[in-house]
Amino acid sequence: MSDGPRIGMISFAHIHAFSYLKVLLSMPDVELIGIADDDAERGRQVAAEAGVPYLDTEGMLCVRSRWQRLWQMARR
Repeated sequence: MSDGPRIGMISFAHIHAFSYLKVLLSMPDVELIGIADDDAERGRQVAAEAGVPYLDTEGMLCVRSRWQRLWQMARR
């Protein structure tokens, strides 16, 4: 795991999402934590090609780092 941002992508319904994915995968400090998509077949295929897990949208939103949890607690 890198010290950089951890990013998950939700939805590949639009063609531009593939360009965003390519850019994210080229950034050495970015960790792509997973891909979610309402079309599970498309999401699984893209995730497999990117070498990251496929997560349902709810699962994607539950993946949090220690820093994200601390930030949320500080906002209360």
